[in-house]
This record gives sequence, C-alpha cells and structure tokens, in this order.
Amino acid sequence: QQQQQQQRQQQRVMTADVLWGMTPIDKSTHQQYWFERFPAAGGAAATTYMFAFTDPAPENKDVLTQMAAEYYRQLPEYQGIAADELSFRRGVFGYVPCYSERVTPATDRILPIGDSAANRSALSLAGFCALLRHLPRLTDGLLEALRAAALGKEDLSLLQPWCPGVTASTAMQRTMAVYSTQHKNITNSIPGTTAASSSSSTGSSMFTPGFEVLEIMGASLNAMYEAA
Repeated sequence: QQQQQQQRQQQRVMTADVLWGMTPIDKSTHQQYWFERFPAAGGAAATTYMFAFTDPAPENKDVLTQMAAEYYRQLPEYQGIAADELSFRRGVFGYVPCYSERVTPATDRILPIGDSAANRSALSLAGFCALLRHLPRLTDGLLEALRAAALGKEDLSLLQPWCPGVTASTAMQRTMAVYSTQHKNITNSIPGTTAASSSSSTGSSMFTPGFEVLEIMGASLNAMYEAA
C-alpha cells in the first residue's frame, strides 16, 4: 500500500496544470482562487501556486494572509495527497502587478524591462519568460541606440512596442478577477461559518453558487472600467 501511494504521488507531480480552478468565489475574502503546478526536482517535488486576480484596494489589504490560510487548506485536495504527507520546502508570497498596456520610458536614458515594462501576459505570475522572449530584440535595439546616442525617452519608447497579445490576455484576466467594485454583488457569509463546514449552495454558504458567479463575471467589463 505504501508503494502504491508513493507511485501515485510520483505520477501526480509528473503532470502540470497551467490553470486550475476547483472552488467558486470565496465570499469571506471576495476572491476567486486559481492553482498552477509544475514538476520540480525531476518529479520528486512540485512547485505549486495559488493566486487570485484583484485590484489594489483597501478592501484587499488582508488578502495575502487570507490566501495563505486557504492555500494550506486546499492544497491536500488539489494535490491528491493527505496533509500529513506533504512536506513544504519553501514558501513565497506577494503581489505581482499587471498592466493592460505597455509602459513607455518616463525619462531619458532609462528603459523599463521585464515586469516593469508590462511586456508580458496579464495571466502570468511573473515576466521572466516574457523577458527572455524579448531579450534578443532588446539587446540589438539597445546596442543600436547606444551607437546612435539615441537615448531620449521618445527614442527608447520605440523598443517598447504595443503588444496586442498583452491586451487580449488582459481581457481574459479581467473576466477571471473579482474587483473591489464587485464586492457589493457578493453576499457575505454568516459569521462563524468556516470553509471546511460550508458546502451548501444557499445564501448561508461561504461560497458563491454558480448562477451568482455568472452574474458577477457578466459584470466584469463594467468593473474593469470602474477600477481603471
């Protein structure tokens, strides 16, 4: 039985999830949680993320501590492994800014790159891969700009072209986000209820039922412009 369990765990970590949602909107935090997982250490471990898309509003000031608790609670179910069999090696948490359009240089001789330049998908958690994709173009362009002494912000802005893919991914991300302007559309949970004990789809549940989720997602475009 132990050998079968180890084989099951090994098989699980050899797979990856780019985007996985298994719960409705959490009414206590007004967040929709998403999971992402990649194999690590040759399949002996896994790098697992839980994230949510939202806006930097005062209502979301405690979102990191709330999500840390939810991550620990939901991870065993997501991984398919009992909590006492999980071993945590390193934990990282924080905010990752995303933009709906490019960030052009604000002053001469300074060129934003990577996350600061917004040359990446708004769905991704970091811009390292996007930076690698743009690195050859940026390298050649910077060398040409240095040789020509074209280091003004107008010149450098030519190295940050508008990327239609970023705008398209932003539109998708906005439909997956819950903004502070939408909180009034989400019924708060009854005090004293816990995520573990709440499973009903009625108003007393901690989670929002499917029809409410559709209504909230339908209002995402309005919330997008209100939050902009």
